[in-house]
Order: sequence, then C-alpha cells, then structure tokens
Amino acid sequence: MDKYQYTSLTNFGNIRLLHLQPNQDNAAPINVHLFEYSLLPSTRAMHLYEALSYSWGKGVLCESILVDGRKLSVTTNLYEALVCLRDAQNIRILWIDAVCINQENDAEKQAQIPLMPSLYSMASHVIVWLGTAKESEKLALEAMGLAAEGSYDEDILSEEGVREAILSILRREWFKRIWVVQEVGFARSIIVQCGLSVIGGHAFSLALNSRALDPVYAVSSNVGLQSLLRSTTYLMRRAAFRSRNMRVKPLGLRPLGELIDMYSNREATINHDKIFALLGMSSDDHSLDLPIDYSREWNDLFRRLLALLLHDRIPITISNCGQRAIIRGIGFVVGKVCSVQYDDHDDQQRTTVLLKDSRDKEHWMLHPSAEPIQTGDVVCRLQDTMKCMIVRPRQDFYFSVIMFAAHSPPQIEGSQRNFLLIWEWGTYTERRESQIVESHETDTAWKQRVWDFVSIMDDAEGKEFYDAESLACEPVPLTMDLFDGPWKRVDRY
Repeated sequence: MDKYQYTSLTNFGNIRLLHLQPNQDNAAPINVHLFEYSLLPSTRAMHLYEALSYSWGKGVLCESILVDGRKLSVTTNLYEALVCLRDAQNIRILWIDAVCINQENDAEKQAQIPLMPSLYSMASHVIVWLGTAKESEKLALEAMGLAAEGSYDEDILSEEGVREAILSILRREWFKRIWVVQEVGFARSIIVQCGLSVIGGHAFSLALNSRALDPVYAVSSNVGLQSLLRSTTYLMRRAAFRSRNMRVKPLGLRPLGELIDMYSNREATINHDKIFALLGMSSDDHSLDLPIDYSREWNDLFRRLLALLLHDRIPITISNCGQRAIIRGIGFVVGKVCSVQYDDHDDQQRTTVLLKDSRDKEHWMLHPSAEPIQTGDVVCRLQDTMKCMIVRPRQDFYFSVIMFAAHSPPQIEGSQRNFLLIWEWGTYTERRESQIVESHETDTAWKQRVWDFVSIMDDAEGKEFYDAESLACEPVPLTMDLFDGPWKRVDRY
C-alpha cells in the first residue's frame, strides 16, 4: 500500500484536522480523513474539534493507520488511543500532532508550534490519553472520582491492589512529558481517559491533591512523584476557570524563568522541545532571542537560554551531553531558607528566609519547583541578575540550582563570593550528586573551590546563629586546617 504523502498547507496559520471514521468493529483498521482548517477569522472562541494530549513514548512507529486510503505509520500508544476514541456510529473531529503535522518537515513543525496555545485553547475539549487500562486501573479511576467528591471509601483506598493500580496510572509517561504542560495549560475543558474509562480533568486534579491519596504517595518509591504531579494538576484544575468565550489569544501564564524552574524535570524526544514547549506559555516575548529553529545547535540554544535567565556576561559551560550547565559567577549571599511549606490551595511554596547578618525574616510565596525547596537551602544573587536564586549545597563543594527566578532581592549587601553552580535537565530519578570536577583540577584550584564554598556557607549561616535550632548543618570553620581535617581531598581518580 502506498505511503501517505502530505500536501503543503495553503495559508500560514492554517492547521489540519482529521475525521476519525466510525466503526463498530474494534479490530477494524483505523481510517481517517485529513482536511485543512482555519482557526481565524472566527466569531467563536471554541471550535468543534477535540485536541489529543498523549505520550509519544520512544517514538517507534510500529503500527499503521489509513489516511485517505494510504498508509501512515504511528506509535502503538497513538493507535490504541484511536481505537478507544473511535465511535461506533459518528465521525469524530480531532487534532493529533503526529497525524495533523508533517513530522518529516521541520519547516512546517516550526510554523505550527507557535499556533499550539491557540489550538489547544480553542478546542472544545482536550483529551488526556493515559493509555490502556487493566481492570484494577478502572477501579482505581472510580476510586479517584470518589476521592474528588470527598465521598471515598477509606477501606477501598487502603487496599494494596487499588493503591498499586493508582500508582500505575500516575507513573504513566504522560505525566513526564514537557509538551503536556502547554497542552493542559491552555485547555478550557479537559477529559482524562484511560482505556474506555473517562474522568473529568477538574475531578482528576482534585483527587490528586486529596488527602485520600496520602496512603498512595506513602508507598511510592519515587520521592518526587507528588511534586511532579502537582506541577501539572494545578494547570488542569484552572481549566474550568478559563473563559470559554474569550476570543483573543490566551495570555502567557508565567515568566520563562519560573516555567524553567517548574518544568525542568520533564522529558522530550528532542532536546530543543524542552525549551520550545515552554515558550508559548511564557509571559515574556523571546521570539527574537529564542526563535523556534530545530537546526540550531542544542548547546548554543541551551547557553542562550541561561544567558536570558541570568546574564550574558556570566561564564557558562555545557557538559554531560548537553544536559548540564556549569555556572561560575560572582555574587553574594542573601540568606538561607529556615522553613518551607507547600500550599495545596494556591500551589505555592510558603518559604521563610532568614536574612544574612540579621535576625530578620522574610516570608516569600514562591512558585512550585521541579525540585522542592528545602530547609537549609541558600538564597543568593549573582552580579547583573534581576532575581534571587535558591541553591543547595552539595558534598563535592558546589551548589545545585533549585530556582533561578525566586524573588526580587531585598535591600541587603554582602561580601562578594565566587559561586560554582550546577544546573541539570532531567527527571528526579536522573538527578543525582554528580562528580563534576575534572580530573586535571590542580590542588590549588581545589582548595580555592573549597574555600569559596565554605565562605558562602559561613555567610549563609551567620555567626550569631551558630546554635542547634537555626543551623541546617554544622558549619565548617574558615581556617586552612580544614584541608587536613575531615574535609581533606580524597583522590577519586
């Protein structure tokens, strides 16, 4: 059978939609008809199509569908979604990226990506496809629906089989994808579907934040699971409050720096999408600094992103196959985090910062972050930057970046320090304390790095706070004796 050949879109800004043809036989081949469609001009804010949000997985095209009678290869997950979405009698109108965009044409992809916010906001529904469902997972979705209502049965949720089934759903690849952030972030009506089981997006998000699911999170081996879910479900919960009559382009949700803080643990098949997927949600206009261009070298794009978040005069080195940034900057310590509490209602981190060299405390309401803020984290500001950063001390005498865009700096001055900061893309399971020092580092350079690290920690702790209640860890005395004591360098090579 001939392979389907795309024809070019006739007008800039047009999209393709598909008619999913009905069939009563689930084993029958999937047949669709593609047609060109204009989102504008329109007197309607919402259009009569549904947009699919799903996981590409490894992107292996091992199934086939018929597009206007010709073969188009798709992933198994998409094929299973189409089987479950197909109606027995009626045509269904859908937008699906893998079918409606010519994936072999980078120019078309680059032209279509800026349309994503409007495309998802104008859809009558966004369907979140989590994959097929076992019998136990169908029961799990029912239990989650009851949890959302507040009428759940504690005995049911305490059953090991139900807890494991809920965890199986929450560990699906969909929750890890970077593109789903935009797909649900602009949706005005969300349906969550697992197999043939369906639950409303608002109810699904309420269930995930319900105390009823505490026993489920308690048995999870992934300590970052709840944080990963929160960063998506807060967008789902707000879908019901986005105006269904708004005819203008949806407004950006947050500055780019905050979006990077929140979603840097998400996955993408192509590195570039880790940035491009967030541009449509940004309240900043970075179309000139970060144009959607897949031909651009990833390391160059990554470095440009960090220059926008920090400053282009701050030295940055990209390593670890383009997944890690080593940032060397001059700055000063603002203080340290002495308490933090997550607010489920407002989806914020209530953070108390103990300011350097004083007993003053400031209370900051901060956005969620891919890696949650912890007591003992250091608050600092690098030269030429507009926002305070939150960083975490690591055992190899460097700091990992937890948050780039934390807060406007308070009126405080401090001694200038040399900061060695590490920031990485990746999921929680991939994040680890990495050996980041090159084997050729001289002993003098190593001693200087340790000295800088301890100086920063000394500033953060503040000598008047050297007591058990206020210290996150025992401070290291600032003397050269530390190089011969417990902090003595160990040859790891």
